[in-house]
Amino acid sequence: MRKLYELLDALPHYGHYKSALAMDEEWAEMMLDMEEQGENPITSTEPPDMTPLGYTDVIARLDLIADRVLAVRGAVFAANSDGGQEPQFTPMDRPVTAIERVRERRARSLLVGIESEIFGAGLSTSGLILME
Repeated sequence: MRKLYELLDALPHYGHYKSALAMDEEWAEMMLDMEEQGENPITSTEPPDMTPLGYTDVIARLDLIADRVLAVRGAVFAANSDGGQEPQFTPMDRPVTAIERVRERRARSLLVGIESEIFGAGLSTSGLILME
């Protein structure tokens, strides 16, 4: 059984197995629960931010290069403009794994819980009354 886990761990992060694992929210919930309980979840030798199928290292590097080119373009524009303000650019889209989505959802629910404790029912745009 140990050999099987070693084989699975050696698979590329952009392949079918690790891509499916990266997008599995049930697995992500289980891993985050283990982290919160202080247990050491099974970790891979790959970076923790696994990527979906087809998003290879080459594509990731190309996205990074595109982001850097846009940043340099913005700096050159700012240096040559009168106001010296650098234009904002949107970085290239990156895949979002299930564990990232679950982590974001948990953080958001924690903030909503804190907000509801402080403000009662919470803030909602439909319940706001503007007073003059």
